[in-house]
Amino acid sequence: MVLDCTDLLVGTPSFLDEIVKQILVQRNARSLSVQGASTRAHDLLERSTENRNMRDRLMFAVPS
Repeated sequence: MVLDCTDLLVGTPSFLDEIVKQILVQRNARSLSVQGASTRAHDLLERSTENRNMRDRLMFAVPS
């Protein structure tokens, strides 16, 4: 699954945590690849996946 955060203006901790929950937990996606995430969104997504022991399923695309 790919999540494009390029146009994300506000990403609250609860919003990003719910994304992780929906994609990786409930829909059981093998991975979540994030592109265009701000530093804050990056940190919050990492924290959410770490809290669920799923950090290995989260990847960040390298900007070109």
